[in-house]
Amino acid sequence: MAMMLLLPPGWALLAAGVSLLCLVPPAPAGESPPDVTALKVKAAAGDPEAQFLLGRALLRGESVPKDLPEALRLIKPAAESGHAGAMGAYGFMLSRGLATEKNETAAIEWLRKSAALGVATSKLNLGIMTLKGLGTPQNTADGLVLIEQAAKAGQSEAMVRLAEAWHFGEPGLAPDPAKAVIWSEQAAAAGNAQGQNLLGMMRENGLGLARDYGMAAEWYRKAAVQHHAKAQANLGRLLSNGRGVPMDRVEAWFWLRVSADAGEITSKNFLLELKPALSAVEMDEAEKRVVIYQKDRIRARLHGAAAARSVP
Repeated sequence: MAMMLLLPPGWALLAAGVSLLCLVPPAPAGESPPDVTALKVKAAAGDPEAQFLLGRALLRGESVPKDLPEALRLIKPAAESGHAGAMGAYGFMLSRGLATEKNETAAIEWLRKSAALGVATSKLNLGIMTLKGLGTPQNTADGLVLIEQAAKAGQSEAMVRLAEAWHFGEPGLAPDPAKAVIWSEQAAAAGNAQGQNLLGMMRENGLGLARDYGMAAEWYRKAAVQHHAKAQANLGRLLSNGRGVPMDRVEAWFWLRVSADAGEITSKNFLLELKPALSAVEMDEAEKRVVIYQKDRIRARLHGAAAARSVP
């Protein structure tokens, strides 16, 4: 008999993994890693573009170890020189108080300057802050316009935020399932794990789309292999229920375990319900998969850290 690990009422937001605050997105897929050695030489000579690119790498921790004070030291003068991307990055750091005193009002000013020059990420961050009334009066309509501009420029994080806004609603904004579907599908198609998980949730629950557990499982899996903890939890649930996929308690335990290890609270509850159904042999097999997964993750992180340390 299939176990009924149903999503408890009120947990839909947790399952979707709603994003609320501004962000510094990772480098787009296919973007070449920065030539840190060359950037250091140019940045030392005062080149604003090099200062921005090197500072952004330090802010993200890409190709170099994350170093927020050094990122600020490089990004701030580039922003003050009028570099569009640096102005947005500096605004982001001010909005979160990263290596500097948090100042949302000043953050808005820098993000506006950057957004006016067409930087999509700045439009996204400015839009989110406007939606939430952070450093500027709350304005749902203006916030959505900015986020949509970023989405239309190809910013997948903006696509996700629009999908969430239209799905869950915002102050003064009635949910619109049709629009939520449009943007979640675009984000998912762009490979955004958050968008894939949201689309899976909409498919699973028949929200704006026909209910289809099989398609829900496919989208959850796409996000799960990108290490999206909430999607891993959602995929584990379907596998434990046999909804849309053949019931597989071993794989269900695996996904729920790695998700719980990543801090996903829903997984911990589902594990408690699933545990009595597993035999000792099944549990042993599932835990072996977990160990392999975690070793691979650690190996990948160490490889990245070693590569960063090797940069002069």
